Amino acid sequence: MSGSFPFLRSGIPARSEEGSSIVEFALTFIVVMGLLFGVMQICLAFYTYQVVNEYAREGTRYAIVHGSNCFLANGTTSCYNDTNAELQTVVQNYGYPGITASNVVVTAAYNPAPGQTACLTTGCKGTGDQVTVTVTYPYTLSVPFIPSKTWTMSSSSTMIISQ
Repeated sequence: MSGSFPFLRSGIPARSEEGSSIVEFALTFIVVMGLLFGVMQICLAFYTYQVVNEYAREGTRYAIVHGSNCFLANGTTSCYNDTNAELQTVVQNYGYPGITASNVVVTAAYNPAPGQTACLTTGCKGTGDQVTVTVTYPYTLSVPFIPSKTWTMSSSSTMIISQ
């Protein structure tokens, strides 16, 4: 029977293909896992960007509610002071998973409201003035087989101080 198959000599193939499926699997596995982890990292980057957006909105909301004229129900004041440190502490305490709170940087800028040429209150921190809160966060994108890159994600939110 070995005479009818020229590639067989004593029952052994002339060129052995043993192990080729393992090599093909290994190469395919590396590519598929690289793509899978790459997609996961991109999803984490989008998640981080959405968290930075949420931090900016919540920080702005805190700043407009705690303006210079705010009062608690018992008549005491609980107003936002001039320091960005207080606002940064408030935003960092939101604590979304996967976000390093110490890397979140929050800044606030006070301006006249749209259509106004001057602030309505001293320091632009009163009712009717405008506050813009900017949040920045460094995100390191680490995709297999591609050098790591750090993106600085930033988002701003602007609102009119209500109290």
